[in-house]
Amino acid sequence: MTLGNLRYFLAAAEEQHFGRAARRLRISQPALSRQILNMEAGLGFALFERQRRGVKLSKAGEVFLPHARQISESYERACEHAMGVARGEIGRLRIGLTDFSLSYEFVAASLSRFRAMSPGINLDLAVAWSSTLQKEALLEKSIDGGFLYYYEDMGGPELEYSVLGEERTLLALPSSHPYARLRRVTINHLLNEPFVWLRRDVFPERHQQLVSACRRARFAPRIVQEGPTEAALLRLVSFGMGLALVRSSLLKELPPKVTLRPVSKLDAIAKFVFVHHRDNRSPVLTKYIGLVEALAQHEPSRRVKRIGQELWAGKPLK
Repeated sequence: MTLGNLRYFLAAAEEQHFGRAARRLRISQPALSRQILNMEAGLGFALFERQRRGVKLSKAGEVFLPHARQISESYERACEHAMGVARGEIGRLRIGLTDFSLSYEFVAASLSRFRAMSPGINLDLAVAWSSTLQKEALLEKSIDGGFLYYYEDMGGPELEYSVLGEERTLLALPSSHPYARLRRVTINHLLNEPFVWLRRDVFPERHQQLVSACRRARFAPRIVQEGPTEAALLRLVSFGMGLALVRSSLLKELPPKVTLRPVSKLDAIAKFVFVHHRDNRSPVLTKYIGLVEALAQHEPSRRVKRIGQELWAGKPLK
């Protein structure tokens, strides 16, 4: 017995006439009669009592009818659900976020807009995950995608990255510091300056990037204190504890009396990316990536990049 047989049976049961049921199904009456006979032979009992002016359900057919309807309705619901999944309208999307991801306006906008556009999608957010944790989760396929900063040693054939923005590395110093009057600071200016530094155990990738940038510039910073985030380092700078190297987007979070300046021959570009596993071809994920990339083209992300470029070029901000 097939789902097609059920369709023939339900039509005949509702019409109580093989001719009308055949016209409804757009098949010939003999073809319908054969299908019903084959179905009855497979079941081992008669579904209909044949009469001169039509048919009526047998006792067994009356018992069979509600079950047949339930099977048919379940099949239709399954088809609708599967079609929704195929169109990216139903399902689950698991997204990783670092603690700084939502400082990008388009990231927050993508999440709220996606939820409004796709109410059938269960949106799970893993917040305050480091880049390393997200990479491990993506390789294990326990999340679908994540927002993080891409560093040189994070590549691999399994993951695919969409670059959403780039940030320069700038020097944070008190506005009262003599070097704050300079448009560009040199390595020689920094040789004896105290620095507050990012903790390696919290953000190992960013920590290593800064260390490598200093080595290339042949500069060994005099570190007097470490902090868990670049935002925390800015607070320490505002208290006069030392200078810090931070991403250009931190301009939006500067404490009072702290300013940013570029350092000649010392730069480390941080690429803000959305990353997912290459094998993940979920329609839901594809739909979300398209939304993120479209939103990232608008003003918030371009402004972050422009800020870094103008400061790096030594231009005063307007």
